[in-house]
Amino acid sequence: GGGGGGGGDGDGDGGRLPLDILSHHIYPLGAGDGRQMVARSLDPKKLDSAVGKLKAAARVINASSSGLVAPAVSESGGAYNSGQRGVTDGFVSSFWFNDLLGALARHGHAFGCRQAILGGHYALLDLRRRQPAPDFYSLLLWRRLMSPKSLRVVKLKRVLRAASGLAAAPLLNISSAEPDGAEEEESGGNHRAGITAPLLRAYAHCARSSPGHAAHAASGDDSPTLNAWGGVAVLLLNLAPSITHGVGLAGLARTDAPPPRLDFLLTPTRAGLRAPRVALNGVELRAAADGTLPPLPPRRSSGSTV
Repeated sequence: GGGGGGGGDGDGDGGRLPLDILSHHIYPLGAGDGRQMVARSLDPKKLDSAVGKLKAAARVINASSSGLVAPAVSESGGAYNSGQRGVTDGFVSSFWFNDLLGALARHGHAFGCRQAILGGHYALLDLRRRQPAPDFYSLLLWRRLMSPKSLRVVKLKRVLRAASGLAAAPLLNISSAEPDGAEEEESGGNHRAGITAPLLRAYAHCARSSPGHAAHAASGDDSPTLNAWGGVAVLLLNLAPSITHGVGLAGLARTDAPPPRLDFLLTPTRAGLRAPRVALNGVELRAAADGTLPPLPPRRSSGSTV
């Protein structure tokens, strides 16, 4: 990307545009004709590898430019060579894509571009079905809920802390429950904390201000709206098919009272992980025949545990 031009500096390079952004491509799942792609999508090591590449790119670009050039991802679609049907166009694609969105912001990338809006098996819009792909709704919710301000989340096995400055208490306390008969750690019975910890991934941002939230607060309505209290938006990804995580949010509240919440829970439909369908709080999302998008209402709740 180029910035504003300047006058000559006497060395014959007058008018040369400075470099503002240096971009790279990333495809966390590898080639689109690969095998076991669903397993790759749910593999925390694969996601960690992608995050490591983002961190490395940011470190190299920042160091070589004295922080004057920002990194960015100009292309990512999960799997290169047009993706894979039933993976990068299905609900299961939500895991790598949401994780990438969180990691891009966390590691100083100016932006990320999805490959592609149309075409291939990684398109955000499915012309054959005339419906948005599940990742479209993930991106739409991200744009509505997350501000550009990323908060640092530190994972210590079963405790996540965020340097939000709102409270000294842990932002997120994690507990895990497995099906009956599952093995436990020998020390303390921590429900295999060393295994379950990577299967719950978390990102936190200052919440994006919603239109009219100031007027809403001034009206005396105490129902939750985005950022009416300087809110925090938390993205949680559960990669485990049979482990339930309990997440304590007590550290988000400014008082001892249970914090109000707006919950947006994206899940697969009965068609399964590979299907190009997604439900929000139990209701399948489908565009109308004229292309009108469905509403994305949250589930209003309160309490310090999700």
